[in-house]
Amino acid sequence: MIYPKDFINKIIQGNCIDLLKHIPDNSIDLCLTDPPYDIDFSKYDTLTDKGGRKFHYTEKLKWNTIDLKKLSKILFKELDRIIKDNGSIIIFGPQEWGYYYYKPAIDNNFDLKCQLIWIKDNPIPQFRKKNYRSTHENIVWFARYKKDKCPFIFNFISQAEMKNVFKTPILQGKERWDHPTQKPLSLIEKLIMVHSNKKNIVLDPFLGSGTTAVACQNLHRNFIGIESDLKYVKMALERLRQHPLI
Repeated sequence: MIYPKDFINKIIQGNCIDLLKHIPDNSIDLCLTDPPYDIDFSKYDTLTDKGGRKFHYTEKLKWNTIDLKKLSKILFKELDRIIKDNGSIIIFGPQEWGYYYYKPAIDNNFDLKCQLIWIKDNPIPQFRKKNYRSTHENIVWFARYKKDKCPFIFNFISQAEMKNVFKTPILQGKERWDHPTQKPLSLIEKLIMVHSNKKNIVLDPFLGSGTTAVACQNLHRNFIGIESDLKYVKMALERLRQHPLI
């Protein structure tokens, strides 16, 4: 039996839907996560353009067993229970799958506040030259709806900083770990700084390589990380060991 106190600043291996049931009501300040996109990655170990740049690693793993539409309905129901009235959900996802998030969010007392865009300065080349290069990724911000006030945590930095477009490169070199969808630490840190305060609890139910946990450790937030794959649990733990508290 896992007790709530065992979750704080821990990475827990398991199914997030089962584990979320153990988290107390109204206890989470921010959910920041990047669910699997239901894609079949190629069998390349790396992608390299003509200039010799190596792009992110792919993996020989099919995620097409995950029904995101069904998962979203269950996930947002649990998030409605555990996220505080002034809390938010920040979730990555392809634009064409927006409906899978929007309706479950609205049905469970969340309002769409803003759609954010991550622009990739160094998008992966189109090796087959049969489509446009993918240069952006969608991020959606949901918060509680209140007609008469703005109750959610929102730390406005400056007019220059608070644009809904983030420009950072796809990770390469030493910063890249062996995970197909690792997000830049700087991007995750900015989202956490804006949408939470120090000592808040940030939940990532699809922790992956552990970027959310590392960002929380750097920014003096508490975190709860859930990841089903033991390989990535070990990876996230190693990253935490390599990023001592600032």
